[in-house]
Amino acid sequence: MVVPDLKTIILEYTGDVVDYNNSIDTMNRADKLNRNLHFRPPQPPSGSIVYRVYTALKDFHTHKWMYDADSLITYFKWAGFIDVREMQLHQSRIDGIAQVEDPGRVLNGAGVCVEGVKPG
Repeated sequence: MVVPDLKTIILEYTGDVVDYNNSIDTMNRADKLNRNLHFRPPQPPSGSIVYRVYTALKDFHTHKWMYDADSLITYFKWAGFIDVREMQLHQSRIDGIAQVEDPGRVLNGAGVCVEGVKPG
């Protein structure tokens, strides 16, 4: 599983690391934090009334919760997975992972990879 890396996003917000997106923009830190967390945008959705109602009822495209490696490992274990650990880009027990894992979602703190084994 790959998710945005909460720790890196917070460190960027506090100024302790450089923006992993390497973007130069004038967005304030709070707005960049919320954008990097993939939370809902500050403006309501535009478009037809049908689309706005659909978006309000079926919000599948924004994050509801964020994780760092430690918290994600805890939840994997809670769900019953064993041998759970953080993995680096293309490091996996899954054959051919390099063919499906996008480096842009992991490198430079953009995301965190956690892998576990389902027992039995």
